[in-house]
This record gives sequence, structure tokens and C-alpha cells, in this order.
Amino acid sequence: MHTSKRAYTHLSHARRFQERRWVSLLLFAVDLLALELALWLAWNTRILLIRWIPAQLSPDQFHSMMLAVTLLPAIQALRGAYPGYGIGPVARFRDWSYAIVFFFSALTVWDYLILEGRWSHGVLIIAAVYALIILPLIESLTREILVRLGVWGTPVVIFGAAQTGHLITRLLKQNRALGLVPIAIFDDDPAKSGTNIEGIPVMGPIRIANDWANQAQIAILAMPGLQRTHTAKLMHYLKFPRIILVPDLIGLESLWVQTRDLNGILGLEVRKNFIISKNRILKRFLDYMLGIPLAILSAPLIGILALWIKWVSPGPAFYLQEREGYKGRPIKVWKLRTMYPDAEVRLERYLAEN
Repeated sequence: MHTSKRAYTHLSHARRFQERRWVSLLLFAVDLLALELALWLAWNTRILLIRWIPAQLSPDQFHSMMLAVTLLPAIQALRGAYPGYGIGPVARFRDWSYAIVFFFSALTVWDYLILEGRWSHGVLIIAAVYALIILPLIESLTREILVRLGVWGTPVVIFGAAQTGHLITRLLKQNRALGLVPIAIFDDDPAKSGTNIEGIPVMGPIRIANDWANQAQIAILAMPGLQRTHTAKLMHYLKFPRIILVPDLIGLESLWVQTRDLNGILGLEVRKNFIISKNRILKRFLDYMLGIPLAILSAPLIGILALWIKWVSPGPAFYLQEREGYKGRPIKVWKLRTMYPDAEVRLERYLAEN
């Protein structure tokens, strides 16, 4: 197989990237500390409210609840939440929201049925609210630090150097928080061997890919045009523990898609939740009851961060994006700027020079 000198340079860099096993332990510890912080804040908030809403609070209650909340990250670890590579921020926030609400509800029921009201239900409810805010925030900041340090992610190989493979490679490199780090691409087209896609080398034909099974645990099959029988044979041939199959559905909303087993046949269920009126009402309720208060509470922090951005980087502190809103109407969304004002130009120049 012919591989260019430039491809070997990228390959040498790619092989140096390895998944850090300690990242899972770090995230576990961070989530545990976030939960304990939420409980501590809830405890002190409840103490401040005793003047208006009397309650019996004792250090023993606090200590036992501190011990109880350690179960949540342990449960999440058993569910495979750590380190969470390949899970997007929205899906991660949704999973943690469900887990927090269910867990603290279960603690309340446990206290009512087993402990006979020994714990303060007010503390548990307030702790759940704090946890919904603090835990995702601290975890996201921790993940961003790991990304910037270059230690976040797990190596993946991509099959297919055509349009879909190019798109997947670019998206993974742009969205580093996803934690899927492409290190090699395989394609049976001899003309593509030795070339690079977004800086990732095309190493050669698919038949040599299993030699990389000790370098990466995840393979992405980005060949939607492959015939069904060939796809099945390829899935059987590959020795990677996890294989992500990219179907010919580019452009389809993926956030609410779930797999379904239809008596041995794979199906994809697409949920259009906001067609259901009760879901629209619930979302509007949350927009007003949570969105507005949280926006007011976070305003000082946003102001501080905006000043910080202005201090460390010339240019506007906010970035304007256009998104699809209610009934498809375009809406303008303001975000704190996290990149250089000319980030796209810098990226193009960097890719051209490297």
C-alpha cells in the first residue's frame, strides 16, 4: 500500500492519541462533588427559610443525606455514563435531568416509607433543583478543560472516504466535546489511499482495518451507499467492539431518534414530540417557570463572563446565530463568544498550513 510522507506524519500523531482511563474517575468525582455541593446549598437555603417555614433539622440528617446522594453517580457509572464519549450535550443533559428527578423522588419516597420522615423533604426538593443547574454546568466546564488539555476523547476509525466520510470527519473534528477522535480512514478506492481528509490520513483498503482494532475501540461505518448484504458482511468482518452505522438519512433530525426491534428487524423511531399538544403546553410552562427565573439569576454571571471575554479577546462579547423557532420561524439567538471573531478564517488558514 502506498502512503504519502504527509499521511505518515499524521499517522504518527494519531497513534500517540490514546484514551485516558482516569477521565471516567475524574468525571465521577466531579459529579459527586457537584451533588454534595447542591445538597449543601439546599441545606443552607432551608435553614434560611426556617423563619417562615419551620422545620426540624439536625446534623445527622445532613450526614445521612450526604451519604445517600453518593448512590446517584454510582448508578450512572453502572449505566455506562462515564466517560460518555459519543453522547452530545443535549442528550447528556436530558439523561442527567431524568436521573436527578427520578433519584431525588426515590429518596423522598424512601424517606416517607422506610425512614418515616426522618429527612427534610424540602431539602431534597431544593437539592434536586440545585443539582439540575450545578451538575451539568460543572461537568461541562470540566469536559471543556479536558478538551483544551487534549486528553478528552477516544480514538475512532472511519470507513468511507467519500462525501459522508468527509462530513463525519469534519463534524467530529469540529465538535471535540463529543469525544470521538478520528485517527484513520479506510476506503477501497486506490486513488484515495495516502490522501488526507480534514488532516486525517486515508490508510488504505478496508481489509487492513482490523490491524487497528487495538488502536481504537470504535469504528464508524460512513458508507450509506453500500449494499445491504455487503454492509452485513462488513459488520461481521470488523473486529472493533463498537461500530456506529451511519445510514443514508443525512439531514434527518437525530435528537429524538430511537432504535426499535421489530421482531428481528431494525427500525428507527422518529419522535415529533411537539406535535402533541400537552408537550407544547409543558414546554411553554417550563419556558416561563424555569427559563425566565434562571435567565434573571444567571444575568450577573453572564455579565462577568462577557467582561472576561472582552478582556482576553478583542471584539464583541456575544455571538449572534439564527435558529429555527416556533412554526419554523427564524429567531435570533445570542451566545457568549467562545472563539476568535475571525475563527473561520483562522481555521481555513490553519488547515491550509498544516
